Amino acid sequence: MEKLNVKKSEPLMVAPFLPSPKAILSLSSIDNLFRGTSFNSLLVYNAHHSISEDPLNIIQKALSKVLVYYFPFAGRLTSTVNGELQVECTGEGVLFVEAMADNNLTFLRDFDHVYSSFQQLLLPLPLGTNDVQKSHLLIVQVTRFICGDFVVGVNFHHSICDGQGAGHFLQGLGQMARGEFKLSIEPIWNRGLLKAEELIHLNFYNLNSTMESACKPNSPPIVEKLVQTSFALAWQANTKALQIPYNQNVMLRFVVDMSRSINPQLPQGYYGNTMGRAIVEDTMQDLINGPLLRVVKMIKKSKLSLYETYLMPRKTCPPTVNGHKHENVL
Repeated sequence: MEKLNVKKSEPLMVAPFLPSPKAILSLSSIDNLFRGTSFNSLLVYNAHHSISEDPLNIIQKALSKVLVYYFPFAGRLTSTVNGELQVECTGEGVLFVEAMADNNLTFLRDFDHVYSSFQQLLLPLPLGTNDVQKSHLLIVQVTRFICGDFVVGVNFHHSICDGQGAGHFLQGLGQMARGEFKLSIEPIWNRGLLKAEELIHLNFYNLNSTMESACKPNSPPIVEKLVQTSFALAWQANTKALQIPYNQNVMLRFVVDMSRSINPQLPQGYYGNTMGRAIVEDTMQDLINGPLLRVVKMIKKSKLSLYETYLMPRKTCPPTVNGHKHENVL
């Protein structure tokens, strides 16, 4: 079977095009849940022969420009005496890697056989180090193929943003690469907008659990019309296939995007984590033999309780740094 062979150059440091504000920015409680984790994105592009400039140079310049807006990515992680993560905005930059593959881009069409090869299109973040200050927050790798097409692989530190925030960043990167002079969505840091006093992971053993008592008594959750989904069915089917004894408890853990459910809504440019971790627990016998609608209802209640946990008062008039909304500037 053909293999993907990628040769990578030594990583370069790409700093913001303009000097970054010197600040220490705190992270939210939700951001701290994702310490030591990362996620990535692969963007595939066909070569355009009408473009005379090297695409790698275009992307590198665009990265430097977008970091003017997203300058926390160019900083380094640090921690408080209580162990909570912060970002020290040093302006050092992010890692940028040029790579060359000895295949055509068509090699990537068969996802079943080349999944392991995708890792060659990314440079992993140095996670798990004891010294968090060594952690880069963003790494970009541009891999050219012999046909002229290329792939942009981006690795994000999960404590800095979630998938939606990463999407805003990549959208801004594309806008800078096209020669635009400002971003369509202004990034907003201000992690104080979403900072729970205490994170609560609720367990739901069955439909008659104490879910209602965990919610605010004066504002009971509104249960929308329930529908059957493959998400609940997959939990039933997978658990049944494992042949777990009927007298044991089983648990489902999943993340919930709360960005559209928090009231009042977060500003559009907020790029911090807005995902919460929900837990549903049931006996094996009830899960397998009970109706699917019951399982759907348990999952729905778990999500609603998570929304209640993170409904909190907003802070107004956040301080700014050079026109960009950030908090806890020292």
